[in-house]
Amino acid sequence: SRQVRMPGRKRGPPPSQGRAARPVIPHPRVHDPAATGYRKRAAISSACPVIIGRGSRSIPKPAVKNATPRIADKFPREGSHSPSFHKHELSDSTGSHLRTIVRDGSKIFQHTRQPVRGNGRSDKMDKRAQIELSGMISEANSSIDLLKLFADNEAIVNKIHLSNLWNKLGRRRDASNPRFALGITQMMQRTTDLIETCGPRELANIAHGAAKARLDLGETGRFLKAIGIATVSRGLHGFKPQELVNIVWAFATAGVNDDKLFAAVSDEALKQQLHGFKPQELTNMVWSFEKAGARNKKLYIAVANEAVKQKLYGFKPQELSNIVWAFARAGVRACKLYTAVANEIMKQGLHCFNSQDLANTVWAFATACVHNKELFVAVAEEAVRQNLRGFKPQELANMVWAFATAGVRVDKLYMAVANEIVRQRLHGFIPQNISNM
Repeated sequence: SRQVRMPGRKRGPPPSQGRAARPVIPHPRVHDPAATGYRKRAAISSACPVIIGRGSRSIPKPAVKNATPRIADKFPREGSHSPSFHKHELSDSTGSHLRTIVRDGSKIFQHTRQPVRGNGRSDKMDKRAQIELSGMISEANSSIDLLKLFADNEAIVNKIHLSNLWNKLGRRRDASNPRFALGITQMMQRTTDLIETCGPRELANIAHGAAKARLDLGETGRFLKAIGIATVSRGLHGFKPQELVNIVWAFATAGVNDDKLFAAVSDEALKQQLHGFKPQELTNMVWSFEKAGARNKKLYIAVANEAVKQKLYGFKPQELSNIVWAFARAGVRACKLYTAVANEIMKQGLHCFNSQDLANTVWAFATACVHNKELFVAVAEEAVRQNLRGFKPQELANMVWAFATAGVRVDKLYMAVANEIVRQRLHGFIPQNISNM
């Protein structure tokens, strides 16, 4: 029979038999201090389905493919016939847990948190993971954190990551610890593989960080050599003043000689006519060339002229001392530079000069046969005022030799040096120091 529609009543089943209203599902608060960006959104989505129309779907977590072996995976696992292992858990500053595996007395650290990787199917996914990795590198506060981030995410590490990793490792005082040797070696290998993709900034940062870390590894020399070859082969066009200086400073500090690299840097600096070079960059340039024994008279004269042109504006005590030290040791005469440095020192005063700055300054002037009695007397008074605190044996010997060579006699200084030598009981003095005095 046909259903009769009653007036005033809407079509459809009675309210008691109608479709139940969809409940509102609250989003849970997912607390993951290490989850940022994409991983944070993925964590929330996996915990709560997203309502779309009448149905719902869940955003799955990206699958991990091509997992990279970690540092500890290269050693036998527990229960094998190899030397015994001991392990325990601890946390690092990135919020992840590290498993410490002790093998033959040396500690190997391994992350127990899932590494940051893309799913291998989407370039966009990998890019998000790389951006997240960059943020985690910036937040890392120790060598352990940096090396673990590299080991767990080696598959997606690019030139920018390597530049930041080496730059931050250079600031860590414990990067040369033997327990990090395996991780450092692996990072060197990865850097060598990607060295051809690096630009001027990355090359300079990697070399500077590796040299500043003071790594006691046999591979350091070969590593810097590879950087030098890549730098020369690509050409130095596009290198900024700071990048040119940092790369030669790194080679000089590490004691690695590369004549082709120093020649290329010198040519590029002269080509740029030292435009844009700041006081520290001018000083470090000649200091690096002199330290490495790669003297270039044209470059030295250009640096002297540029420093005088700038009227030594902005030069700090260490920079004033180092620039005349480099010129004196190289035997390059630059009378205008020495005069300008002496005037600037007297203008600034010597209260900010430390023991090395004072000794190197008078040594450089005496070696260059530039005898400025006013400067020498001021240095002597400052050294006596400081009670020769912090003066090393070589600095004491160099200062006495400089005053004797310049023919400037300051009895108070000689008496203070004699008392300091007696107090130290010649501890740390070598025969050359004694003969120079």
